[in-house]
Amino acid sequence: MFFYSVDHPGHGEHTFGKDRECLRSFNFLRQLSLSFGTNLGTTIWDHRASFRDHRLNAEVTIYNPATNEWLRQIQSLGFSADQAHASLAHAIQEQAFMLVTNDISLGSIWIFSALIVVSA
Repeated sequence: MFFYSVDHPGHGEHTFGKDRECLRSFNFLRQLSLSFGTNLGTTIWDHRASFRDHRLNAEVTIYNPATNEWLRQIQSLGFSADQAHASLAHAIQEQAFMLVTNDISLGSIWIFSALIVVSA
């Protein structure tokens, strides 16, 4: 019911009464809340991705032996120094988005659990 219009002719009996204006108002508010939720979700996603990317890049320095070893191995495969650094930046960005996916999933789990407790 959440993803299609509540005044759909095939909907049948509903718990909101028979008043069409009430149904239209509910449908408008439902779609409005979906648009705000989508916008909020993408904004949180972008901000967390930027935060995670910054945190991961803070650990990658020329003084880190793991970074130097990784770059040396990539360059031994025939990559130039610029290509190796670009490859490292791409790998860091991929890991940042993977961490954001984990953050969003964990946040959804907490919200879902809180809603179960509140509704019980």
